[in-house]
Formats: sequence, C-alpha cells, structure tokens
Amino acid sequence: MKINCLIILSVILTLINAVLVVFIVLNVLSKDNCFITSERIIGGTTRSVRNYPFVAAVTEIVSDNILVFCGSSIVSTHWVITAGHCVELLEEKEIDRLWIIANSNWWINGTRHEVDKYDRYESIDIGLIRVVNPFTAHNEKPIPVAQSGYIYRPSTIVKILGWGVLSSDYDIPSDELRGAELRLLTHDDCRNIIEALKPDLDLPNITDKEFCAGPVNITAFQDSCYRDSGGPIVDGDLLIGFVARGPTKFKTRFKCGKGYPGIYVALWRCNEWIQEMEKHHNEKIVESFQLTPNWISPSFWK
Repeated sequence: MKINCLIILSVILTLINAVLVVFIVLNVLSKDNCFITSERIIGGTTRSVRNYPFVAAVTEIVSDNILVFCGSSIVSTHWVITAGHCVELLEEKEIDRLWIIANSNWWINGTRHEVDKYDRYESIDIGLIRVVNPFTAHNEKPIPVAQSGYIYRPSTIVKILGWGVLSSDYDIPSDELRGAELRLLTHDDCRNIIEALKPDLDLPNITDKEFCAGPVNITAFQDSCYRDSGGPIVDGDLLIGFVARGPTKFKTRFKCGKGYPGIYVALWRCNEWIQEMEKHHNEKIVESFQLTPNWISPSFWK
C-alpha cells in the first residue's frame, strides 16, 4: 500500500514539474514575441463599455458564425462612424448578413443591430453606417465628434479601443474589448520615427486629413492593428478620429506593436462631408459636434 502511495505521489510531482516547465517556457516565448499573447490592441488592457458606451463592432455572418472585421463609434441613435474601407468591404457582402454589435465588452454577447444602409467618401477613408433598430441599450450612447477648429496638440495622451487581432502574426480578433494609451505626434515626428526604425521603408503619404499617434514612450509598444480599422481614438470624451487604412496597409510590411506610429483619420477635418451626408439622407447623423473635450487629456511632455 505504501509503495502504491509513493508511486502515485511521484507521478503527481512529475506532472506538477512538467506544468511549471511549460508555464516558464511559454512566459519566456511570449516576452520574446514568439507566442500569441492575450493582449489585443497591441500592448493594451481590457476595457469596459460602461466607460466607453459608444464603441461598436462591425460584423458579418459567415457560415453561421459571426466574425468581427472592423470597429466603429456610435454618433447618434441610428448611425456609427467607421473607416471608408470597412464600408467598402460591406458593399461586397449581403446586407442581411451584416450586424453592428454594441452594449457588451464581449462583442459576441452584445446587442445586434441589422444594417440599414451605408455611405463612404472616396477621397478620405471615412464611412457611415445606419442601423435599422436604434441604439437604446444601457451601454449604447453616442459620443461627441471633434468639430472643425479642434486644436490638435502633439504629445497629448489619447486612447484607442477595439477588438482587433491578438497578434499581427495571426488573424484572430479579440473576444473582449481592449484599449491603450497613445500620444499624438506631428507629421514630421511620425515620419522621423518610422525612418529611424525602418530606413528603407516606402512611407505612406500622411494627408492634412490624417494624423499620427504612437507609443507613450520609447519603451512601450501600444498600437492598433488588423481588424481595429474604423475603431475610435478619443481625446478625453471626444471622438477625434479612427483607425485608418494606413496602419493596416503599411504595417503589412512590418508588424504591429513594434514602436511604429499608426495613422488615423482626423474627424475635425471631415465635418463638411458629414454635414453633406446629413442633407443627402435628410437625417441628423452626428448628434453633437464639440470643439474641446469636457475633460482635458494630459500631455506627455510637461
């Protein structure tokens, strides 16, 4: 009997040691970026829709499965703002298989809204999507949009939010909402940082309707990535932009979360088009434009 107990105890200890070894190996690999980590918006942390009730996922039904392919922001009872290339993807799909999902940290469990119609601007990577049923759930609230005249202050700390991929090596979106802090950059700083990290890269042209944001400091690697397109970037409680085509296109030549800045559409420079769309659709699309956030984001440089 004693021998059997000793054998069982020995087996248990061996299994415990094996588990510890596996844990240590995976921990080392994850730190070396050799293993998929649970962090999504790269370098980010989980966030609650109670604090960000305007965030919504753009999804489609594929073979009875729901897939998220872009982010968006609720700006009125029936409308979200997203990236133009996300709307371009919608045009290729059957409209009755498209949903905007909000009201939950876990997009798969959120409130589902059928897509009614959409529009996009050819010259700027911006799009609008209207839903059939209004956003009325507890955690479905419109966010004010940056008004023309918004003062862009480089070094301001801003937030990005989304359900994008778990790693730039794998096209697997996060199930849970994640967010990260970035700092705003000048166009020159943006290009200088990219050139310093990747001297021979064919850099994208950053227009006056776009801006850059990168890690808060040189040792950080917060970033937006694939499937974050269209997702919000906010200054305090003000929607100043969203993830543009830029990060997806030029980051295919190097990986997300490596210190490179991301490119975002500047919504305060798109007010005129939004107002034209309101006339075209004979409906208020953005509930409110605002010049400054109700609370001011901190600056990285004091």
